[in-house]
Parts: sequence; C-alpha cells; structure tokens
Amino acid sequence: MDKLNHILTVYVIPLFLAALGLVAMLFSLNDNHINIDQTTEISGTLNSYYTYKWGRGKSDYFIILKLNEYTNEFEDSYLTESLCKEYLINNKSKLTFRIDKKDEHSINGQRPIATIGTMVDGLVLQSVEQNINREKIKNYLLPFLGLILVTLAYHSYRKGHHNHLKTR
Repeated sequence: MDKLNHILTVYVIPLFLAALGLVAMLFSLNDNHINIDQTTEISGTLNSYYTYKWGRGKSDYFIILKLNEYTNEFEDSYLTESLCKEYLINNKSKLTFRIDKKDEHSINGQRPIATIGTMVDGLVLQSVEQNINREKIKNYLLPFLGLILVTLAYHSYRKGHHNHLKTR
C-alpha cells in the first residue's frame, strides 16, 4: 500500500496536474480575441429553439435557435431556459445577434454557428461587447489556472518524494 501511495503522490498526481496545467496554458495561447469589426449581424424570425445539453451541470447547455430565414441553427451560450420561456415566441420573436466573420461560409450549412450578443424584439439581453469581454476574461484566467496546476504538481511531487525519503 505504501508503494502505491508513493507512485500516486510522486508520479501519477503530479503528471496529471502538470498535464492539465499545460493544456490550460496552451488554450490561452489560442489568440482568438474577436472584436466587433470581425463579426457579421444576423437577424430573423424565430422558427423554434431547443436545449442542447452537453454535460451534467446546471449550466452545461446551449440554446439552439432556428430562424425562418436560415437553414442552419445558431448556438447561444447566453440564453437560459427561463429567458427563452420569458422572451421567445416561435414564429413571432425577431432575433438579432452577430456571428464571427469566419463562420459566414457556414450560413445555410449543416453545423450550428455560435452567436455573439443577443437581442430579442429590440431588447438587448446581452450586448456584443459584454459577450466579447466575457470571452476575453476566460482567456486571461486560463494561464493563471495553468500556472496554479503546474505549481500544485511540483509541490505534490516534492512532498511525495520527501515523504518517501523519510520512510527509508
């Protein structure tokens, strides 16, 4: 049992934490900071919407919007199920949002396109600037998270290695 504990604290846990930390830091290098000049406005009448759940958490879902004017779907990470019930009416609500210009070629395609900002019937639920700033904050926090995980990996390794030397 002592040997298993040593292997876990000196090798497995530090390597796992270091790998997570490095992945977080690599994601932060993805410099996809978008500004409003790199977006295109989309508007149309809501045909329908549904919830796409991708995890087990309360907020692990997207609202998928289908507009009458487009064949593809739009993925909104800001809207909640309660906001949809309050503001969205099929075949009546007029939606306006922006998409990344890189996604323009996907309009009327098969894959969902992520929305930026959310406006329903002229009411701004989330401005484009708020959406862009929220994404920027995530990109600034990832390097710190990575650094913390790598530091924890180092401390776990040192502690496990030190404890193993004491027991010899």
